[in-house]
Amino acid sequence: MSTLEFYQERAAQCAREAEATNLVNVRDRLLNARLTWLQMAERLERTNESRAVGLAHKAEALAQAAKEAEMATN
Repeated sequence: MSTLEFYQERAAQCAREAEATNLVNVRDRLLNARLTWLQMAERLERTNESRAVGLAHKAEALAQAAKEAEMATN
């Protein structure tokens, strides 16, 4: 299970538990926890996307540098 899946599962579990409880304060706590887990999942998704973009840019820069080095030796 990935970290993202873990966060999403915890959010779902909090939602299920909130629906099952009769205590208002417990329901509120669980719904707040659910929101926090979802926010953490969204943040992780944004981080993963940014990391992928950064790696793509780095790969492009390395490819360009290799091309320039090859042209310089010819």
